Amino acid sequence: MLYKIYLKPGKEKPVLAGHPWIFSGAILRVELVESTEDANPFPACVVYSSENKILAMGYYHPTSDIPIRLLDYGMKELPSSNPEEIIQHIIWIIMERIEKSILRRSDEWSGHGGGRLIHGEGDFLPGLFLDAFGKGVVLIIQTRGMETIRQKIISRIQDLLHADFIFEKRSGRFLKKENLPEKNELISGVMPENLFIEEHGLRYFIHLPEGQKTGFYFDQTRNRLLIRKYSSGKRVVDAFSYNGGFGINALAGGAKEVIFLDASSVALETAKRNIEYNIRENHLPDMQVQFIQEDSFRFFREDKTNADLIILDPPKFAHHASEVTAASRGYKDINLLAMKKITSGGIIFTFSCSSAVDMRLFRQIIFAAAKDAGKQVQILHILSQNDDHPISIYHPEGEYLKGLVLRVD
Repeated sequence: MLYKIYLKPGKEKPVLAGHPWIFSGAILRVELVESTEDANPFPACVVYSSENKILAMGYYHPTSDIPIRLLDYGMKELPSSNPEEIIQHIIWIIMERIEKSILRRSDEWSGHGGGRLIHGEGDFLPGLFLDAFGKGVVLIIQTRGMETIRQKIISRIQDLLHADFIFEKRSGRFLKKENLPEKNELISGVMPENLFIEEHGLRYFIHLPEGQKTGFYFDQTRNRLLIRKYSSGKRVVDAFSYNGGFGINALAGGAKEVIFLDASSVALETAKRNIEYNIRENHLPDMQVQFIQEDSFRFFREDKTNADLIILDPPKFAHHASEVTAASRGYKDINLLAMKKITSGGIIFTFSCSSAVDMRLFRQIIFAAAKDAGKQVQILHILSQNDDHPISIYHPEGEYLKGLVLRVD
């Protein structure tokens, strides 16, 4: 399929600036171009200004929250007058970018390591994500447009990587509007009975069917290592601990005690397995470790003990701009509670993964929490996502992970 899409007057500005999204409010009209080849389901589109000037090419899905995702900009004319050739040209762009993204990270594809190989808009591939786990990969397709060429994408990945397995995962609020089913299945190869990755000399066991996102948060790789600098001799609370990545690095840094805090029993069981292995095989010190299945807000309100180092890495509080006010209250509350719990001179690693909450707002939230807590607070580090999660300069929303390391007196 090929669509010609015309924007309302004045709505071409973000497109001219290279932003990869067009929302429904910017669309003036949509025309379906009849193709001599009716077997291609890929919903390619050419975007025009209200004055009939070609602006960009991409793909289209009318019920999506973001109906147009753009892939190519700035052309003065189309690559062909034949609709099917235009469609194939846009698909070719996707395949070329898949290759470029993977080859740029080829060092990640070895041994038992892991990392992100394709990062959606950050790699100019909106709706497509791929993570390496040892010699296998996990694929997430988030848009109907990418789904229509799913087999081409899988074939291209396999041609490039010769992966031992490809596991596909997909869940979340976006599925309904993209008309996509949930996915959680092995689509090629054989997965090892005990799948694990190694990071900074530590080993993590991965449960792909139950794990969140692709199964591991590679965006925090660099930040987990930084924990070690502040952990020696400290009592640590790893809130929203998931598989225990931050807390295990605290143990590696010499923490005297770590509390792993999560509302999920599955997450805590995974963290426990990871810790037991790393104590046994990687010679981590067998320090005092506690596992507490509890809501983190309730824990900080009700627990009477203090901590020298607190990690706050909560799930996304704001999925859309309409949820920012409520999310801001949540971030303020959890940080205020942590500031009241921390010992004098203690350290807080605090994060937000809500793209709708930018760094400026996040710092304002932390300022408000510090003021209400009556604490002297210093920023020691400003943190972001790992470099295998690049941010397109044209897509500021891609800077979703932001973090601060605070010293609190």
